[in-house]
Amino acid sequence: MSVTIIPAFATTDNVINFGWTIPRNTKHPERAMAMLNLMYSDPDVYNLLVFGIKDRHYIYLGNNIIDYPEGVTMYSSPYSFSAIGWEFGNQFQGYVQKGTSPTIWNDMERFNNTAIRSKALGFVFDATPVKTEVTACTKILDQYKRGLECGILDPEKYLPEFNAKLKAAGLDDIIKEKQRQLDAWASSNGIE
Repeated sequence: MSVTIIPAFATTDNVINFGWTIPRNTKHPERAMAMLNLMYSDPDVYNLLVFGIKDRHYIYLGNNIIDYPEGVTMYSSPYSFSAIGWEFGNQFQGYVQKGTSPTIWNDMERFNNTAIRSKALGFVFDATPVKTEVTACTKILDQYKRGLECGILDPEKYLPEFNAKLKAAGLDDIIKEKQRQLDAWASSNGIE
């Protein structure tokens, strides 16, 4: 069960959070692409990858609802991937596990379609011009982030130190470059 506390908001990061690639040294890239296409277009392929073999790894209860067969649990089945089914193709064509709302895919589609879209949706930052600064800031972020987020580090003491180190590592240069790219992207896409 989930509860919406703020309206859905779509940004480039959450839209392109996960992507498939075909490595350039793949012997049969056409076949790899055909498989990816099947994962997104064929419900039988998708459900096989996510839930396994009918009557062995799941049982079909009707109305697109499935459950584990007797004696099989999410801990004993090699196909306990329903929580990450979005990684295996188009989950909107997938079965729904017993106990989940039968309208989950319609609800999710409505949620996605009504999300507030960032004006910068589609913009992707190219960090190449500031890769040295990004590397330095990432190391500082790795050093402080968890401790500050979890309350292990006293923010009164460590937040100013963290910010000073980021600034010294070139954070302002990163922000300036990202803003330059965003402005150019917005201008070329007719976005104010």
